[in-house]
Parts: sequence; structure tokens; C-alpha cells
Amino acid sequence: MKKFYLFLLPIVILLTLGLASCVKNNSAPTAKATNDNALERIYNIDPYRQYIGTQLENHAFTDIMTGKSFQLKDFSDKVIIFESFSVGCPACAEGIRNYNQIYDEYGNKVQIIYLNINPSDTEQDIRNIKQKYNGRDWLWVKFSPEIKDFLLKYNIVGNDITYIVKDSKVVYADSLSAPISRIENALVKVV
Repeated sequence: MKKFYLFLLPIVILLTLGLASCVKNNSAPTAKATNDNALERIYNIDPYRQYIGTQLENHAFTDIMTGKSFQLKDFSDKVIIFESFSVGCPACAEGIRNYNQIYDEYGNKVQIIYLNINPSDTEQDIRNIKQKYNGRDWLWVKFSPEIKDFLLKYNIVGNDITYIVKDSKVVYADSLSAPISRIENALVKVV
């Protein structure tokens, strides 16, 4: 039953966000404030927030751009940002642009790991989207049996799931297309 609610809640949240975005924006401060408050209330009930404080186990991944394998412990001196994506997701493309900004600003203080969740996406598809959106040289991990257990263990089962990890512990979690400002605010606290 818990899994059903974890499945149902993101749908309700997305529908609420969709309706909130339909509200006419007259550029009035009250309209923006209302929208920001609605987003904050939605974030506060995001079921992925339950993962904040979770200690991640060491896990191996392979970067498809370089073919090199790495483990989480290899980045113990950095803040890690996990972002799930699939090639056909428009919000994921926007996410690449946002993470380019973070990568450019924080550089060697963060390690971004883009986790592909779609078994149908090919390595070439991922290379193409990286090139199309000028994705930086963070780690691009294709869905594979190697990462399936990791994805399932930490409930990374949809696009745009974000975890920020410091010292192997989740310090921020979001299952929505989080505004870049929210991610930067969380990042500033731990970098």
C-alpha cells in the first residue's frame, strides 16, 4: 500500500503543479508570491524528502562518455548531485541547462552524476542529448543492470529525481523538476 501512495503522490503533485502553472501571471508580486508559496507547500509534502538523512552505500558506476568506472567513495571530497533523466524528457533537457550553470559555478566542488533511467535509451542517444544541450563533462550513467539495484534501493524510478549527497548522506531530495534556485540554495549550505 505504501508503494501505491509513493506512486500516486508524485502524480497528484505534478497535476497540482500543472494547474498552478495555468494561473494567469499578471506580473503582479502577489501572483508570483502565491505561486512560490504553492511550490513550497508541494515541496514540503514531497515523498522523496523521507530520504534526507539516508546514508548511501558505496556503489560502482560507469561513465559512458569515458568508459571509466568509478565508485561513490571516489568523490568523498565533493558534494554529489544525482539527477535522473531519460532522453525523451523535455524537463530533463532543461535540467541539463540548469546543471551546466551549477557545473560552471561550482566546478571541482561538486560531482554531478546524471543517471539514465530508461532501458530503451542508447549510449548514442545520451551522447546526442549531451551534445545538443552542450552538457558539461559530468558523469553520464546509462541505465544498466549495474545501476538498477541502486536506482530501486533509493527509489529513483522517474525523471527529475534529485539527491544532493555530502559525506555519503542525502542532504536534499526532490522528485519534481526543482527550480534551479532551490537546488542552488541547498547546495550553498553544503559546499
